[in-house]
Amino acid sequence: MSALAQYDAIAEQYRRTRASPVRRYIEAYTLWRLLGDVRGLSVLDLGCGEGHYARQLAAAGAARVTGVDASPAMIELARASEAAEPLGIDYRCSSVQAMPELGHFDLVLGAYLLHYAEDVADLGLLCQRVAGHLAPGGRFVGLNENPDQSADGCAGYAQYGFSKRPARPRREGAAITYAMASGRGMIRFDVRWYSRDCYAQALAAAGFREVNWHQLLLDPAAAAVRPADYWREYLENPPVLALECRP
Repeated sequence: MSALAQYDAIAEQYRRTRASPVRRYIEAYTLWRLLGDVRGLSVLDLGCGEGHYARQLAAAGAARVTGVDASPAMIELARASEAAEPLGIDYRCSSVQAMPELGHFDLVLGAYLLHYAEDVADLGLLCQRVAGHLAPGGRFVGLNENPDQSADGCAGYAQYGFSKRPARPRREGAAITYAMASGRGMIRFDVRWYSRDCYAQALAAAGFREVNWHQLLLDPAAAAVRPADYWREYLENPPVLALECRP
């Protein structure tokens, strides 16, 4: 099933997962540590979903924010939030591969983007589209499936409200199925696994000369929410990593 079809079916339920402690105190904290000060920057949010980070970027002072997502249901939610509280965000409904030229941006965000590539060739195209929209001196920052995690290391996440089932045998583009708690139910969606070397080759071919993977970080404020033991397993066996690239 394509990313488009997956998220049209679960858009509202997926939005509710933003309240997860690991998404708030690890995912968002790690991402913002990498993003840094965005005041005055132009930002392209690829795979923007319901506009969660696009709205945060605009509120943090980004001069121009454009969000792109392949799911009409996700873009509908994003535009509804913009209508209710205008921040000047331009949302486009398109796959990244087929999106029109949108100009050049100081920062491209891909919070869970590259691991939706259907195959190695598609991964290369995604990387090219990202690079093609960066202004000189710009950066690509994202969150991504952990390429170093073995198929046997994908268990142990039940306490965080989700499970992760990898395809076997492990190969480039193999599916990984997530089941995630949302309200009283569960949602499921698939992503793809690619090796670190595969990402490196695709990014290099797109013109990225500097590629850095970053471990997840824990917001110090998390200590007031859950004990240290709660966060440890997620941090020691991270399902995803942060990524920062420069041409």
